[in-house]
Amino acid sequence: MPRKLQLPAHPDHCLTLLSTSSSFRGDSTCKACEQQVNGSFRYSCAVCGISYHALCSALPPSITIASHPHVLKLLFSLPYEFRCDLCNKPSYRGWLYR
Repeated sequence: MPRKLQLPAHPDHCLTLLSTSSSFRGDSTCKACEQQVNGSFRYSCAVCGISYHALCSALPPSITIASHPHVLKLLFSLPYEFRCDLCNKPSYRGWLYR
């Protein structure tokens, strides 16, 4: 894994690879998948405080799967807001292939 990384999702600043210990007290939510990054490697922006799992930052910009007729592209912002059908609160806000 490279020590420094530039992501298309975060083009203004360089990200630095860090080891996240269980005592990490910063923003421990991955901006890509919305899961906690405690206990794993993460890429972090020193300017913004945004973190990404090392694995999330390695997602390919596009994928092809046999069950879908065209190439799926990775989106860093959602084309619409996902809401819970029961409570109508916003739910998932992470990256997705579309």
